[in-house]
Amino acid sequence: MEMVHEITIDTCAINAKGQILAMNIIEKLNETEKIQMFTTDSMEEELTPGSVQWAKKTNYIEAMKKPDLHNYPLRFGQIKDAVFPTVSVLSQNQERDIHHLTTHLKYLHDFFLTYDKAILRAKEALAKLQIKVMTPEEYVKIHANP
Repeated sequence: MEMVHEITIDTCAINAKGQILAMNIIEKLNETEKIQMFTTDSMEEELTPGSVQWAKKTNYIEAMKKPDLHNYPLRFGQIKDAVFPTVSVLSQNQERDIHHLTTHLKYLHDFFLTYDKAILRAKEALAKLQIKVMTPEEYVKIHANP
């Protein structure tokens, strides 16, 4: 039996208008249960209720809850240092980015798909923390069968 990848989708990768070809392929894989797509509850804070993105996210498996593990502050700090090493005080958006990644790590999903430039720049550092980051296009190129 083929392994089903568990994929966390970042808010910026939501394919609200269906115009991102790679996300169309990934969504089809999700519909046919070849992968499982997840969001995080931080996404709820980023989207406007009733928006096209809000409606689209309901096609993904509902939000995972933020970690409440005893090592959450440690993981949060490690991920913050990987993604925003020169930032001493995080903006609200930066903090949500770290929550997305920390939640992804808590649930041990296989891939974190994003278009966020800061997260993509930190790809190597995040890999050392067991977080595999890539764009939807990279995922499709490597993992999707034609």
